Amino acid sequence: MDAAVLSVGIACILALSVTAAHGHGTGLEVLPPVMMDGQLVTVSVDSAKDGDTVTIEVAFVRDGDREPIPNTVMLIEARRGQEPLFSEEFAAGGGVLKFEFVSDAAGDLALSSIESGGFFGILADEIHQMSGPGLAGGGLYSLDITILSVGGRAPADPPTFASAVSVPVTTHHTIVDPYWGEQSIRFITYYDMLYDMGYDADTRAVSFSMPFEWDPDVIDLVDVVHIEFATPGGLGDLLVSEFEVRINGVKVPDRAVAVDDYFVDYRTVHLVLPPGDLLGMYETIGPADTMEVVAQPASGSAYSAVTANGQYRLLVLLEPDRPVSGQEATARLNITHVFPKTLAVSVPYHVEIVHDGAVLHSGRGVSDDSGPVSIIFDVPPGASGPAAILFSDIDGNELASASLPIAFAAEEPEGAPPGDGGRVPGWVRTTVEWWAQEEIDDASFARAMAFLIESGVISVDAAPSDAKGSIEPWVRTTAQWWADGLVSDAEFLAGIAFLVERGVIPVGVG
Repeated sequence: MDAAVLSVGIACILALSVTAAHGHGTGLEVLPPVMMDGQLVTVSVDSAKDGDTVTIEVAFVRDGDREPIPNTVMLIEARRGQEPLFSEEFAAGGGVLKFEFVSDAAGDLALSSIESGGFFGILADEIHQMSGPGLAGGGLYSLDITILSVGGRAPADPPTFASAVSVPVTTHHTIVDPYWGEQSIRFITYYDMLYDMGYDADTRAVSFSMPFEWDPDVIDLVDVVHIEFATPGGLGDLLVSEFEVRINGVKVPDRAVAVDDYFVDYRTVHLVLPPGDLLGMYETIGPADTMEVVAQPASGSAYSAVTANGQYRLLVLLEPDRPVSGQEATARLNITHVFPKTLAVSVPYHVEIVHDGAVLHSGRGVSDDSGPVSIIFDVPPGASGPAAILFSDIDGNELASASLPIAFAAEEPEGAPPGDGGRVPGWVRTTVEWWAQEEIDDASFARAMAFLIESGVISVDAAPSDAKGSIEPWVRTTAQWWADGLVSDAEFLAGIAFLVERGVIPVGVG
């Protein structure tokens, strides 16, 4: 199966998950029908963006043949994101209303009728134009449509149709990474404009903000908040299988974050938040007027890639996470089916590790369906910057190939104290911060400290204790000080070594 076909399939699955509420959050929707005057009727809403104009057409139609019902009066309450636009009655002689939203940076919100015309092949009586700051920028346009009368007769119980159509807003943010150079991260929002886009190369965190009113009454009106960002295939640090997302410091449920790794050229992370998840987060966040989003690779997340033929997924953990010039490194490999990605397989493969055109390692192996296999290689002295792990001939299929970009760190100066030169990997810093905030258990923290010992970042004079038991609470305080930048790397690492030697932190290595 072609990887592009797989990706389209995944996009469709994501779209279905977003549009479970009768298509809310898409560009076109037909609302659930209701019975009125002995027939099923409904509302269809279509949208399009052409240059500096967003056009939305509302049609009151018979459910069977979707023909517009003439001589209709509708009350429409419109919003863009959370911004109220208008609440007006409109007469639709042909059963169709057409709205144009145009941007006017200098003006206030203004609604006017301009001219007659058709749209999508349907005749509209006139065009209603709404102008105001940023109105044509895209996002989520919500319309509550109440049918007040049809043919001069008012229904006893006027039906209301709640519609929300999305016009995507795309923004590109350019970064300069110390290992990967200039890269562009693409953001797409289906809700409101994003701002303050950023990327922290040390923690591998993508961040951005969006206006959002954290209020239960407002959240009840939300159909879905859908935001995605795509990182280029050349930004190897973000080509991982799992992301953790926090909004205003609160962890987003894992089910709301989906990673699409089916394209070679970029990796897309989808954030899809229904009202239930938003209300759950509100209990911790409380009243606020912004979403402050931070997304970064989940702790322990493997680098991932799907083979060119769409058959297998490759998951690779590097030890250390950034192989160091002049040192030995290990790549722990799992090969799984694409669906489900947790089902590991045992198949032969060929692997090469390449840096600056030179092959540093070449060999064949067989993956293990019960756990990872280790690929051990030496990073030559002086080798630094981007490299690649190339897999080919998986299960004897020449089309089953994949490439994972990785990066080598420059060799540490001899005698450099622990923690100098950024030797503590970003994922370890994240793990320490999560543990300090009691979001992960002691064992996860201990494993991170064990990694620092095994990789030589922490030096201990005595064999580390493998004693079991919980870690003293006061250690969390020190860890939080380090996470907050109040304690230097050297001080923190020296303190960890002291505690390990005395068994206060039972790392179980040595």
